[in-house]
Amino acid sequence: MSRREEADDYRAIVAKLNDYWRVIECRDAIQWILQKRCGTRHGQPRWEGRKYNRTREALLRHVRALVSDGATLAIFEQLPERMEARR
Repeated sequence: MSRREEADDYRAIVAKLNDYWRVIECRDAIQWILQKRCGTRHGQPRWEGRKYNRTREALLRHVRALVSDGATLAIFEQLPERMEARR
């Protein structure tokens, strides 16, 4: 598992929405990042951050625009209300 946020095998993937969108927890655990698949790097898919969210409600607004599947949305509804640094 990679520690690089743009890597396809990043260690903190919250959920993959489809082939082109996913949500991760940033490496510093201070925000959730909505990422879009953007090309390749060394023959592997590369992901780019598009939306950065510290609250569950903000994240859900962005995710709902991309998916309507209840099971996928349920994953996000179980996240903490706010992303706080865990030190």
